[in-house]
Amino acid sequence: MIAPVYTTLSSASGVTAIVSDRIYRTQAKQDTARPYIVWSVVSATPENTLADRPEIDESRIQVDCYSESQSQARTLSDAAQYAIEGVANVVMGPMEFYEPDTMLYRFTFDAIFFTAR
Repeated sequence: MIAPVYTTLSSASGVTAIVSDRIYRTQAKQDTARPYIVWSVVSATPENTLADRPEIDESRIQVDCYSESQSQARTLSDAAQYAIEGVANVVMGPMEFYEPDTMLYRFTFDAIFFTAR
């Protein structure tokens, strides 16, 4: 089962006030307006039991917040993290990067979602 990342982020007013609907899974197109969010599944593991099939999947999700402005990238990351923390556990980050090829600032964090099948 896919973790409800898009639903969580797109329903958070603090996030949509900054990116509108520019929330993408795995990658954004090269000409995407900025700022934006990209989220990816880093790992997915069923919660196995001896008695039956798994009823829950554990997914580690990476959320990357991009902007031409360092402060806006941080504000976006804070809003995204706040939204995610309502439904998942943030386990890493935020960490800050500058990507010279795109000239964008990126704040990234990882969260663990437990999703019922």
